[in-house]
Amino acid sequence: MKSRKHLTSVVSGLALLTGAACASYAADPLKIGLLEDVSGDLALMGMPKLHGSELAVEEINKSGGIMGRQIELIHLDPQGDNARYQEFARRLLNRDKVDVLIGGITSASREALRPIVDRTTTPYFYTNQYEGGVCDASMISMGAVPEQQFSTLIPWMVEKFGKKVYVIAADYNFGQISAEWNRKILKDLGGTVVGEEFIPAGRIAVRSNNPEYPESQAGLDSHDQCGSRAGLVLRAGIRGQA
Repeated sequence: MKSRKHLTSVVSGLALLTGAACASYAADPLKIGLLEDVSGDLALMGMPKLHGSELAVEEINKSGGIMGRQIELIHLDPQGDNARYQEFARRLLNRDKVDVLIGGITSASREALRPIVDRTTTPYFYTNQYEGGVCDASMISMGAVPEQQFSTLIPWMVEKFGKKVYVIAADYNFGQISAEWNRKILKDLGGTVVGEEFIPAGRIAVRSNNPEYPESQAGLDSHDQCGSRAGLVLRAGIRGQA
C-alpha cells in the first residue's frame, strides 16, 4: 500500500511535467523506469514495491492515464548490485528514453544512481526511507528520515522495555546516521547506549561478539539493518522475547 501511494504521488506530479506537451504527443505513453530489487538480499523489500507500482499503473491507466497518456512501466532488477543499478539506469535513460526514473532501496544504490541522473534532465524519485540530507535538482526523496521515525518509536521502546539499549546497525551511511539519532534521542530521555555494533552488508550473523557488552545488560535492541537477512527493522525486545 505504501509503495502504491508513493507511485501515485509520483505520477500525479508528472502531470505538471507533461502539461506543456503538444497534442500530437498525447497518444505516446509516459515511460517510467523502475529499478527495484526482486532477487537477492533485498528482494523482501523490492517485491512489494514492484507490486505496488504495477497496481498503481494499472489503476491509473484504467482511469484514462495522465492527460490522455497511458503509463508504460519498464522494470529492471538490479539484484542489489550497484554496478547493475548504474548499467540499468543508463539503459533506461539513454536507450528507453524514460520520462522519469524511480528506484533504489539502499542509500548506496541511490548514490550510485545520482551522478548518472544528474547528467540528464530526467526527474529521479527515491521512495525509500533514508538517512536524510540529500538534495539534487533532479532528485526527489519521498521517504521518512530517522529523526521522523525514531522521535516517536524510541520513546515508546524506552517506556515499554527500559533505558539500556544495544544498537545493531548496517555499516554504511543509513546505519551510522540512524545510530547517531539513537544516541541523541536516548540522551534526551535519560537512556544509555550500552553498546553498538555495525554489521557489514551481506553478513548474516548479528549476535554480538563484543565481550564488553554481555546480552543481559540491554533491555532492548535497536536494529537498523537492511536486507532480507537482517530485515529493515527497528525492533524492541526484552531478552528472551526479541
